Amino acid sequence: MFHDALVSFAERRNIFMKKLAPIFFIAIITLTIPFLFHLILWKDNQISGQDLLSFYGTFLSFIGSLSLGYFIYLQDKKRIRKHAKMEIFGLYLYLMKLQSTFFYIDNAKELQVSLPKYNKTWYNSYYILTPWLSIHDQVRILNELEYLFEKIDEINELIENALFNDAFYIYSKYKIYNLYCAKFTLDEIILLFENFLELHSISLYIKQTYNDKYEYKKSKVIAERMYKPVITWVYYYLKANKLKNCSLDSIKVNLIEWMLKQNEVNDIKNDICSRRICNRAIYKIMSHISSNSNNEPIKCKGFRFFVNSSFKADASVN
Repeated sequence: MFHDALVSFAERRNIFMKKLAPIFFIAIITLTIPFLFHLILWKDNQISGQDLLSFYGTFLSFIGSLSLGYFIYLQDKKRIRKHAKMEIFGLYLYLMKLQSTFFYIDNAKELQVSLPKYNKTWYNSYYILTPWLSIHDQVRILNELEYLFEKIDEINELIENALFNDAFYIYSKYKIYNLYCAKFTLDEIILLFENFLELHSISLYIKQTYNDKYEYKKSKVIAERMYKPVITWVYYYLKANKLKNCSLDSIKVNLIEWMLKQNEVNDIKNDICSRRICNRAIYKIMSHISSNSNNEPIKCKGFRFFVNSSFKADASVN
């Protein structure tokens, strides 16, 4: 308990010092500049005590005005964030309710009840959050939310027309997209909102969840490691299922889950973005085959493998 109290005190002290840092920095700079000018330009002239007292009084007035203005700025910033939290909280509660509904659907393996309806003004709530996000993250999260709500409308319309199987199919396709392809998954967006509402470190969370440069670099490495194993897996999948060809989308989920069990991807297995990295690696492999084979099959371990421009795999035994 005592240790926790010390940690809490240390955190509060660090936050306090971080808030005061701009004042100290500006004060040191403004105090140093006049003396530097004096040493450089008027070093032969002595500074009288009266001059020092006059400068000191003026400097105190400046620091007082600066501190007051900075304090007003911090209070206004706090007020804006509090208002943003109130707006975001409604959208956060809706996404939590939606996530619970998804859990129920996954367990029931059916979809016969409409998904929770969302507030059409969710854009307003989201845009209040944008000052705390980078431009790229604003666009990515907005695109994922727009796609989510588009699918909710589509599913609810099918359910209203009693097309339950079609609704479940659209839902299943979205779940696969959300898990393997989305820049920000639904779970990540919910955690991001929780972070904004509670932990005040949203930018840090985004760095931990989505880093495009990191994912690009890792997917390139995984593609190089898994090039022949992926081709081999696709071939034996086709052979086991007595298929001559198949689309990449139809095998992607099984292929990614298989990849995550291989030693070649041990360094990303615990990453929250591991499935996205594998997905990108697969497309790199297929794109490389398609662009470099010139419609000629690639020979690998006793079989011929071909991927056309629409990512349809075709394999046959030599």
